[in-house]
Amino acid sequence: MPDIEVIEVQVPGIQGPAPILEAASTTSLSVGGGAKSLTVAPASVVIAMGMRVRIVNGDATKIMDGEVTAWNSGSGALTVNVDYFEGSGSANDWTVICNAGVPGPASLFDGDATDVPTSEGGSFGGDDVETVLNALNAVFVGDSGSGGAKGLVPAPAAGDGSKFLKGDGSWATPAGGGGGTPGGADTQVQFNDGGAFGGDASFVFNKTTKLLGAQGIAVAMGTVANAETGVGITGT
Repeated sequence: MPDIEVIEVQVPGIQGPAPILEAASTTSLSVGGGAKSLTVAPASVVIAMGMRVRIVNGDATKIMDGEVTAWNSGSGALTVNVDYFEGSGSANDWTVICNAGVPGPASLFDGDATDVPTSEGGSFGGDDVETVLNALNAVFVGDSGSGGAKGLVPAPAAGDGSKFLKGDGSWATPAGGGGGTPGGADTQVQFNDGGAFGGDASFVFNKTTKLLGAQGIAVAMGTVANAETGVGITGT
């Protein structure tokens, strides 16, 4: 069997250093949203306008993602519009990673990872979760002379089912309307006895016979006439 000669074919190509996709920066930056300007090195890093980059500090506790809005490849001056971030505070040991970060605007707000977004003058802001929940769970404060505060209705106690919430924040029994405990005994007509319900054995009403009974009626400057259908009282 004849020998087979192996021919090595070399295809000419462009050879050179691999592209640089990370750069360092010692610019002091505070974590947050919006425009962030810093100087990176080496300036030969592959950065382009509109590229998404991630800016992360040395221990990865502070992260900012966004799009490149200004880039000077000569000086290494870079501006990124941050639309996502994690952590808080400032640092000066940054690494800029090209083509990295969350894909597009995410949770841009002025707060950290434990905050919830809120509206502040037409832009995003952030408040601590506990602060927001405390505000939502604030209890109604009644007026004590200088005004009260809106909030959740205070829980009624056992037995307060027929009461209403007053402006001073207390639960109260409605005045009148048959409320309260009757005074006296059964069939005795009720009257105001010093601010409470009262009854007297000499003043009764029988709902079956429709008869009103009263003993010792006193009429000042008038007359009592006996009538077939009852008693008529005239005078003052």
